[in-house]
Amino acid sequence: MIPFLLSVLSNSWSAPDAGAYVRMAFASVAGATLGIVTVVGLLLDRIIHRATTSTIAIFAAIAIVVTLTSVQSITSSAELLLQRLSL
Repeated sequence: MIPFLLSVLSNSWSAPDAGAYVRMAFASVAGATLGIVTVVGLLLDRIIHRATTSTIAIFAAIAIVVTLTSVQSITSSAELLLQRLSL
Protein backbone atom coordinates (compact mmCIF):
# COMPACT_ATOMS: atom_id res chain seq x y z
CA MET A 1 0.00 0.00 0.00
CA ILE A 2 2.74 2.48 0.90
CA PRO A 3 4.73 1.96 -2.35
CA PHE A 4 1.53 2.55 -4.33
CA LEU A 5 0.80 5.69 -2.29
CA LEU A 6 4.33 6.97 -2.95
CA SER A 7 3.82 6.47 -6.68
CA VAL A 8 0.51 8.32 -6.66
CA LEU A 9 1.90 11.21 -4.61
CA SER A 10 4.98 11.63 -6.80
CA ASN A 11 3.18 11.23 -10.12
CA SER A 12 3.13 14.16 -12.49
CA TRP A 13 -0.48 14.85 -13.47
CA SER A 14 0.53 17.08 -16.37
CA ALA A 15 3.29 16.80 -18.93
CA PRO A 16 6.28 15.61 -16.87
CA ASP A 17 9.51 17.55 -16.76
CA ALA A 18 12.95 16.47 -15.53
CA GLY A 19 12.00 17.08 -11.89
CA ALA A 20 8.91 14.90 -12.21
CA TYR A 21 10.96 12.07 -13.71
CA VAL A 22 13.41 12.23 -10.81
CA ARG A 23 10.56 12.28 -8.25
CA MET A 24 8.93 9.26 -9.86
CA ALA A 25 12.23 7.36 -9.92
CA PHE A 26 12.95 8.14 -6.28
CA ALA A 27 9.43 7.08 -5.28
CA SER A 28 9.92 3.79 -7.08
CA VAL A 29 13.25 3.21 -5.33
CA ALA A 30 11.75 4.16 -1.95
CA GLY A 31 8.86 1.73 -2.47
CA ALA A 32 11.20 -1.11 -3.43
CA THR A 33 13.44 -0.37 -0.46
CA LEU A 34 10.44 -0.44 1.86
CA GLY A 35 9.49 -3.83 0.46
CA ILE A 36 12.97 -5.21 1.10
CA VAL A 37 13.10 -3.84 4.64
CA THR A 38 9.66 -5.26 5.40
CA VAL A 39 10.38 -8.83 4.31
CA VAL A 40 13.80 -8.89 5.95
CA GLY A 41 12.22 -7.54 9.14
CA LEU A 42 9.57 -10.28 9.05
CA LEU A 43 12.26 -12.91 8.51
CA LEU A 44 14.28 -11.60 11.45
CA ASP A 45 11.14 -11.58 13.60
CA ARG A 46 10.54 -15.25 12.81
CA ILE A 47 14.17 -16.08 13.64
CA ILE A 48 14.15 -14.09 16.90
CA HIS A 49 10.89 -15.65 18.05
CA ARG A 50 12.29 -19.11 17.28
CA ALA A 51 9.73 -20.20 14.73
CA THR A 52 9.89 -23.67 13.27
CA THR A 53 12.53 -24.40 10.67
CA SER A 54 9.94 -24.79 7.92
CA THR A 55 8.41 -21.39 8.73
CA ILE A 56 11.82 -19.74 8.66
CA ALA A 57 12.58 -21.44 5.33
CA ILE A 58 9.31 -20.19 3.84
CA PHE A 59 9.94 -16.65 5.05
CA ALA A 60 13.53 -16.81 3.76
CA ALA A 61 12.30 -17.91 0.32
CA ILE A 62 9.77 -15.07 0.27
CA ALA A 63 12.47 -12.61 1.36
CA ILE A 64 14.79 -13.77 -1.42
CA VAL A 65 12.10 -13.46 -4.10
CA VAL A 66 10.96 -10.01 -2.91
CA THR A 67 14.56 -8.77 -2.60
CA LEU A 68 15.49 -9.96 -6.09
CA THR A 69 12.40 -8.45 -7.71
CA SER A 70 12.87 -5.20 -5.79
CA VAL A 71 16.49 -4.92 -6.88
CA GLN A 72 15.34 -5.52 -10.47
CA SER A 73 12.73 -2.79 -10.02
CA ILE A 74 15.38 -0.36 -8.73
CA THR A 75 17.63 -1.18 -11.67
CA SER A 76 14.88 -0.63 -14.23
CA SER A 77 13.89 2.63 -12.52
CA ALA A 78 17.44 3.89 -12.90
CA GLU A 79 17.56 2.86 -16.55
CA LEU A 80 14.17 4.44 -17.25
CA LEU A 81 15.25 7.68 -15.57
CA LEU A 82 18.36 7.85 -17.74
CA GLN A 83 16.27 7.21 -20.84
CA ARG A 84 13.73 9.89 -19.96
CA LEU A 85 16.44 12.43 -19.20
CA SER A 86 18.26 11.45 -22.42
CA LEU A 87 21.56 10.77 -20.66
